[in-house]
Amino acid sequence: MEQFSMLRAFVQSFYSKDLYREVAKKWKGPALGYLAVLLALCWAAQMLQVQTSITQFATQDGAAIVRQVPDVSITNGQVSTNVETPYFIKDHNGAAIAIIDLTGQHTSLENTTAKLLLTRDHLVFRNRGNTRTMDLKNVKSFHLDQARAGRWLHFVRTWFTIIFYFAALVFSFIYRTIQALIYALLGMAIASILKVKLDYLILMRLAIVAVTPAIIVDTIHGLWGLHTPLWGPICFVIAMAYLVFGIKANAVPQAESPERPAPLPQ
Repeated sequence: MEQFSMLRAFVQSFYSKDLYREVAKKWKGPALGYLAVLLALCWAAQMLQVQTSITQFATQDGAAIVRQVPDVSITNGQVSTNVETPYFIKDHNGAAIAIIDLTGQHTSLENTTAKLLLTRDHLVFRNRGNTRTMDLKNVKSFHLDQARAGRWLHFVRTWFTIIFYFAALVFSFIYRTIQALIYALLGMAIASILKVKLDYLILMRLAIVAVTPAIIVDTIHGLWGLHTPLWGPICFVIAMAYLVFGIKANAVPQAESPERPAPLPQ
């Protein structure tokens, strides 16, 4: 990476044949350092947005919810509380988000806006559209009050984004590395068709740079909150198009054969 800095490479991966030639001829190794920096920056941009949302929730809706939390204890699978039930914890619009009911009036979340129902011996909650029920018989001792809920909220506000950032970075790096290995194999087939001689390591570098536009566009797509049908296949097509572009950029032009003089008349 002698003539192109990483930041310039991120931009020039969209259009520069010279960059793809540099990647093939001057860069060393599989370019995993380049990939790590790219992913770190893209995830940092997304985490700033996540942290903003978490901070806003924690200082507004989250704080209001914590103030509604009663004392709840679970002893040997049996729930007790210091409030009369059914008890509803509501959001800022007045819609119930959690119900505590030890009377048996509510046994499911059907026909309610709540995401969670705590009965005398079960916890019912919605998870990605599905309703699940947890038997509390194995819970020997548990206590929840406003102070503890407040500490949980503070932990989420302080540490969730950091923990999620590093976890996402590690898993995405593994995923993108495997993706580059596969794309390099596809690149070998493409290079063979185009009659361009490139070894596997070079093709892996080209694949990582070729996927850069797709990663950047995907990041912007997520930041804007867009939902595009078949977005995954679209990103694949973008990456493949740039891989072909990068391979073609490294094609050696054939030398033009000199014109033969016209034969002398006999």
